[in-house]
Amino acid sequence: MKRPELALVLISALGCGGGGSGRDAGADGGVPALPDAWSVSQDSPLTPNDGVFRGDPWVVETAAGFRLFYGFTSLTEATDDDACAVVAQQIGTASSPMSESWTIDDTVVDIATLTEFDAFGRETPSVLFDATTGFELFYAGQGRDPADPDLCEGLCFFRIGRASSEDGLSFTKNPDDPIFALGDLPTDFDVGGASDPSALIVDGVRHLWFHGARPEDGNPDNSEELAIGHATSSDGVTWSTPEIVFMHDAPGTWDDESVATPSVIHDGDRFVMAYVGIGDRNEEDELQTETGAIGIATSPDGVSWTRQSENPVLEKAAGSTWPNVGVFGPHLMVIDREYRLYFAGSHSDGSPSRPCGTIRIGVALPAQSVLL
Repeated sequence: MKRPELALVLISALGCGGGGSGRDAGADGGVPALPDAWSVSQDSPLTPNDGVFRGDPWVVETAAGFRLFYGFTSLTEATDDDACAVVAQQIGTASSPMSESWTIDDTVVDIATLTEFDAFGRETPSVLFDATTGFELFYAGQGRDPADPDLCEGLCFFRIGRASSEDGLSFTKNPDDPIFALGDLPTDFDVGGASDPSALIVDGVRHLWFHGARPEDGNPDNSEELAIGHATSSDGVTWSTPEIVFMHDAPGTWDDESVATPSVIHDGDRFVMAYVGIGDRNEEDELQTETGAIGIATSPDGVSWTRQSENPVLEKAAGSTWPNVGVFGPHLMVIDREYRLYFAGSHSDGSPSRPCGTIRIGVALPAQSVLL
């Protein structure tokens, strides 16, 4: 799939991206120490190798067990111009009693009729769950260039929408979507689109982190860069003006080109964020979250962030071990007083019948878990 200039890196030549966040880390009655080393679970990948690309993992706990939301898409027939074309991405859901073995059926999350801002696809779900009010879904919608609504060429934007549901399957969209207007100037961090939301409620306030796209250094002649922004709301409808809170690191570091797909939790004293970092060491010429690595950062307020010194904490595997192309779409959460890092992994076995490889969902666990 060819990516238009300044479009966000969510469905690429390999498929989908991802993002998300977890419940409050202190919800289990204890706060685990932040891991400095992670290991991919031997149960990974959690989703089948059946030709469907599944990423964007987001897990919520309900009275009936755990619910997994994810983005999925599949390959179309290859063409001379595009050997890895994909169909528009959708949001699916699966269930598990113990958050380990998932029943995957690609049930499509119904968000009513397509509208202009998300006419070409919906992905990267972020879900808040409350036993009384149900499910609140934030997602990225791909749609037409606002300046040329009849076409999706040159600039095909991602923007963030919101929908609600009682059962987690049939959602009613917010009539005022998208929730943000994009920036107008090349220097605005989200002038090229906004995507990969990560929603969290802390002390009654909704926080939303996401990544935006703009030309590097605000120069229209430069290539695209991604950075993470933040906004707040008391009701999920009216939001503060988004502000950039996290950018790429210094030249020569592992994430010196872009940072993307935030996943934020709150442990009672601080915010913890997993994110994708993209740097010069990537083999690909274009920005692709699918060939990046995952890092961790902490913050006292969700705005000022400090990178963990052990970054990156999760990278692609070597040789033929899954996933050998890249890791992306992190979803950080705490279950039974232990951190878990769900993610999407891209993998290639070199098969000419599947030149794009595959994208499947996995989970990484702390190498050692210690309760504070």
